[in-house]
Amino acid sequence: MIKISTKKLNLTFPDLKIITQKKYLVFENIKSLDEDNKDSIIWISNEKNIEDKILFLKNCKSRIIICNLNISKIKKIINDKTFIISKNPRLTMFKLSNYFFVNKCLKVSKVQNINKNNFIYTKKIGTQPVIQENVVIYENVEIGKKIYINAGSTLGTEGFSFEKIDFDFKISFERLHHNGKLIIGDNVFIGSNVSICRGNLKNTIIHNNVKINNNVHIGHNVEIGNNVIIMANVTICGSVKIGDNVEINAGSTIRDFVEIGSFSKVGMGSVVTKNIPQKELWFGNPASFKKKL
Repeated sequence: MIKISTKKLNLTFPDLKIITQKKYLVFENIKSLDEDNKDSIIWISNEKNIEDKILFLKNCKSRIIICNLNISKIKKIINDKTFIISKNPRLTMFKLSNYFFVNKCLKVSKVQNINKNNFIYTKKIGTQPVIQENVVIYENVEIGKKIYINAGSTLGTEGFSFEKIDFDFKISFERLHHNGKLIIGDNVFIGSNVSICRGNLKNTIIHNNVKINNNVHIGHNVEIGNNVIIMANVTICGSVKIGDNVEINAGSTIRDFVEIGSFSKVGMGSVVTKNIPQKELWFGNPASFKKKL
């Protein structure tokens, strides 16, 4: 758990307005809205409308919230909660995450080599693994039984998360370092030159019996269900959720935050920009519904 005085937090981040009745703030991590708990900090994006924000804040479990709400509205629902008021809650989340957790996520301790030129930084690998040459597996990775990884793949690397800062036409970027894990189930096959990012505010999860072909990129916070097959040269952007028994064919791209229902199929070379319900075939650019399965 992390404990910091409200005064110190104000001095460290003077651009933030902190509304609280507490002298000290205590928390364990920063989480997304769907995983909030009493020990987490959460943030609410500027895109949400004011009614949705207030309704969520009244019912959320988290006791520390980053948002851009008007102070007069917050005072009505403050109770035991702490509000960190920011013009850009996403940027503030990046800065707080980097300040409190960057050392943790960058800590790497090499524990073993497997074959020549392989580098394994985690001890959490199940029984009967087969790992070919030039594979890198970082510390925040947990792998189940009977994993097969072909040459040149990288598991648990940091994802691509930047917030653009535009001040008087001077452009800069704040980077969010990723503190989440990559969790891989049993009987998973990973082809050559595959890159799978660990999560940032939540984990990237690959469930059991998933088969991933060569040259696939899987972004941070993605969740892939059981028995999914992903063909070569597929790009799955961040925070995508894929159900069980899905088939994604070669050369397809899945936009961030899209959900694909169980037993559905994506045709070759498709660009998926919308959610796909269960048991449907979609393909094209942009992908569209073709038939029920």
